[in-house]
Amino acid sequence: MDADHAHDIHVRDPLRASSTIRSALAKGGRGTGNLSYVYGPKVNRDWIVASDLELFHFVSLEGDPEVASYDLDTQRIVAFLDREGHVGSKPDALVRYRSGRVEMVEVKYAKDLEEDARAQFQVAAQKQAASQVNASWRVFVEEDVQSRERWLQDWLDIVVAMSEVRFQELAYERREVLHLARQRKATELRRLAQVVDSEWAHVFAATFRLVQAGELDSDLLTQPLSWATTVRQRQ
Repeated sequence: MDADHAHDIHVRDPLRASSTIRSALAKGGRGTGNLSYVYGPKVNRDWIVASDLELFHFVSLEGDPEVASYDLDTQRIVAFLDREGHVGSKPDALVRYRSGRVEMVEVKYAKDLEEDARAQFQVAAQKQAASQVNASWRVFVEEDVQSRERWLQDWLDIVVAMSEVRFQELAYERREVLHLARQRKATELRRLAQVVDSEWAHVFAATFRLVQAGELDSDLLTQPLSWATTVRQRQ
């Protein structure tokens, strides 16, 4: 993969879901309007995400170096709400951070949170369940995408590129990239391509696996992905 062409890489068009998948998603309380099949390099798992909003939430977890691991196929929870009785809900993600904090996440469009009574009951049940296991809770809405749209698009390209070499070991490339980063205050992707003796697709994937693992920092929050993207050893 050529870094100059990273933005030309797009995920495949959502596939038509089988009736079995649609039924399973419906039982979990999810819509089935726009399915995407994705690979998560951080946890080495394939996932099905049921909307564009869920797709970008998945990307946000992959790109956040503070996220150690996550699960997009969580267990259904049941909580007792005084007036509504027992309410069942399935959070869209269970996230574990490097700090040790655990978080439940519900991915919902803001309009649904405001107008859909069922969604509001789901939120109440999840908040109660989270408090009982000493976990935090939050909702991911379209505003979260809009506030970091360029960063999310860059990480979507990165995740796709990483999926193309998912079966490669990359131990040599990771070691060489980390060694070079330790020698210099900041290293551009173009220099990594010049110095590390390996296929660029492997070097690129190894570099961003190190970013995901919290061993390197990148400037992607402030600068778009390009040959000038820099990485440095995390302090």
